[in-house]
Amino acid sequence: MGASLQIAKIWGIPIKLHWTFVLMLPLVYFLLQLENFGYNNLIFFSITFVLVSICVILHEYGHAAAAKYYGIETDDIILSPLFGVARIQRLPEKPMGEFIVAFAGPMVNIIIGLILMLYMYIDQPQLFNYLQIIIHQIRNGISPPTSLYEISLLTLIFVNLGLVLFNLIPAFPMDGGRMFRALVHHFTNKKIATQMTMILGQIIALIIVYLSIEYQQYLFILFAFFIYYMATKEYFLVKNEVFREQFEIKQIMRTEYKKIYKDTTLEEIKEIIYRTKEQDLLVFDEQDELVGILGKNDFVIWVKETQKGIENNILKYIREDIIALQPHLNAEQALQAMRLNHLDILPVFDEDTLIGVIDKTTIFEFIEIQKKILV
Repeated sequence: MGASLQIAKIWGIPIKLHWTFVLMLPLVYFLLQLENFGYNNLIFFSITFVLVSICVILHEYGHAAAAKYYGIETDDIILSPLFGVARIQRLPEKPMGEFIVAFAGPMVNIIIGLILMLYMYIDQPQLFNYLQIIIHQIRNGISPPTSLYEISLLTLIFVNLGLVLFNLIPAFPMDGGRMFRALVHHFTNKKIATQMTMILGQIIALIIVYLSIEYQQYLFILFAFFIYYMATKEYFLVKNEVFREQFEIKQIMRTEYKKIYKDTTLEEIKEIIYRTKEQDLLVFDEQDELVGILGKNDFVIWVKETQKGIENNILKYIREDIIALQPHLNAEQALQAMRLNHLDILPVFDEDTLIGVIDKTTIFEFIEIQKKILV
């Protein structure tokens, strides 16, 4: 999602602000100052803004907690001006698992909203009555809340209600789209379920365009195009995943690859990388046993530290906790393993014997050839 700034790390998950979020804050405060918003109003606005952001973050932690239940990690949570994103490493394979992970976010907002409404009912009964009037669109002359405290409380309730309603729209990339896909997937396969969700999302997008023109709210047309684009994108992503699942690793893997050893120097590795264009390298010991992988990011760190005068050998930078793939696994499973390990290459073992390697470039080239053959 581009550059981001980490502001916290809770439950082992980094929380980051997208660069657009960082740029937006000074602009918003500048515009408020132009409108003579006032110092006290500015303080209450800031507090409310922070509380709303916390609600969005908690929504994303709902997804992360549900994913954790299925043994799936979350890389980070990124907060942007328009939405938050929990970058879950993968979705559960079973439809019910995907449904629960998707619904966990809105469920958090439902709980927050109910807690706030209970607090309002106990502490601010007149405000609770006003909230009921708003929800049911009853006009009986009751004055709207005037204090900033009351406005902030109502804002938080409506933000959480809005997050629930918005995310339950049955279209990608909203949670409702994944929930609908999971329900359909329960009765059919993932490709058909995704296609049906895509069609529904495109219909919703066209309805939004019509309503935007009808009521002259043209800004919503951009939102409609976003839904239409994401619906189509999700279908083609799943379509490609299903296609890659047809091919086993043993059909794609390379049996020839460059080896480096524990005593290989940094200059020798530079020469190998520049000459062979291989960016992730398998590292072996004196007995020719695999001990780890030197990833491209680890290589860059090694080079930078060496330039600073920090002398270390290769053992400090290699990845030892690597996943060994089996030849009967498919190409999509290999790509998922690479994403989990943040590597572009992984070894392939037949029982305890290393028989080759599989890398992203080889997979994508193989898949492109197969697609052309089938045309």
